[in-house]
Amino acid sequence: MYGLITTSLLLLFSFNSFSQEIKKAEEQTKYLSVNLLPTIGTTIELGYEKNFIPQVSLSIYGGYTFSYNFENYSQTQKITEYLKNSGAFIKLETKITLRKDLNKIRPFIGFIVLNSLSIEESKTTRTGNTILYKTNEFNLGVVAVIGVTSSATKRLNVDLGLQFGTLLINNLATKKSYLPGMGIDIFGNGYTTQGVLRVKYRIN
Repeated sequence: MYGLITTSLLLLFSFNSFSQEIKKAEEQTKYLSVNLLPTIGTTIELGYEKNFIPQVSLSIYGGYTFSYNFENYSQTQKITEYLKNSGAFIKLETKITLRKDLNKIRPFIGFIVLNSLSIEESKTTRTGNTILYKTNEFNLGVVAVIGVTSSATKRLNVDLGLQFGTLLINNLATKKSYLPGMGIDIFGNGYTTQGVLRVKYRIN
């Protein structure tokens, strides 16, 4: 009798432990992703994300800006500027999602550290004189992302949001430059903006 009870308890404990491991494995989802919005700026951004628990995930992203072209003419200063920008970048992100499980659409906030190599080529014409320059410099920035994420139980998952960043180490030749992986300073106030439309494919 005691043996039967002991065996039943052991089986119950084993089943419960097995169920917890399955649940833990389900919560630790992994994704490969591509961010579609930066393609407007001729940028490819690919990534890998892992959810350790439903609320917290860590990601690494990398990519390259092939060629972002900018042209500006100032009537008052009689300056015409042509700017070409390209370069590689790598981003590390911690994302916090406001949910208890993986089944529902929920808001999230992300914190990113970015290292970017910006290659700038410029030609500035002022009153008939032309100035040419090319820079190849590293930049370090921090970025905050706010948005929503879809249910993570499906094979395909989507993040939609907006990121805002600022540079800690700024080696850009001009504020008008598109910083690979970080976006562009639209208002000239030192803060960059870029959209996020990340399509993710679950690999586990």
